[in-house]
Amino acid sequence: MLIFVRSKFSVNKPTLFNKEEKSMNIITPLFDKEAIARFAESTFNWRRLVAEELNYAGPVLWRIEEGTIYHELDCGIHDDEFMFNKGLYVFWAPRLVPESKGKDPKVQKEILVKLKKKFNLPEHHLSSFGKFPILLALVSGYYTYAEQQLSLKNDYARTDTILDQSRGRININCSDVTGRYETWRWGDCPKPNIGCFALAIEKM
Repeated sequence: MLIFVRSKFSVNKPTLFNKEEKSMNIITPLFDKEAIARFAESTFNWRRLVAEELNYAGPVLWRIEEGTIYHELDCGIHDDEFMFNKGLYVFWAPRLVPESKGKDPKVQKEILVKLKKKFNLPEHHLSSFGKFPILLALVSGYYTYAEQQLSLKNDYARTDTILDQSRGRININCSDVTGRYETWRWGDCPKPNIGCFALAIEKM
C-alpha cells in the first residue's frame, strides 16, 4: 500500500490515500465499541484519561495498516522510517498533555508516568513521545477523520526522533496537515511552546 502526504491540501480531500485506491486510508479511528477484546480495559481507562485530563471525546484507538507514507517534507529522516512493515494499533489523543509545556523530556516523561499510574494503564503505555513518522501519520489520520486540521497554534509536540547532535530533536506542529516541524539545536532544555502527546503503541 502506498500512501502520500501532500504539502498542500483542501479540506474536502483526504491527505492520506492509497495511490491505486484513493478512497482507502491506512489510518483508521476505532470507536470504543469497535476495540478488540484484548484492548477493552485499556480503552476504558484511556477514555477516562482523555475525558478527565484532556477534555477530549473523540477516538482514542487508531489502526495504522501496513504501508508507506510518501511525503514532501525535507526533514532529514531516512525514507525507511516512513515504512510500516507491520500494522499497528496506537492509543493517542490529539491534545497536548496539560502541564507538559515548558518542561524538559525527563520531566515530561515523569508527567506521563503519573498519568499511567493514575489511570491504571499497562507499563508500556505513555512510555515514549512517539517517533515523528508515526505522529505525522496520526495527525494526518485525524485530519481525514475530522475533516479539519489539528491545530496546536504555536505549540509543538515533542517526538522521539533525534536527527543528530548538531540538529537535535524534531518537534511536530499541526498548524497544517503535513505536520510542520522544527529541529532544536540547543538540546532538550525546556521551551515554553513544546509539550507532548499521550501515546501508546500496540502490535496487531
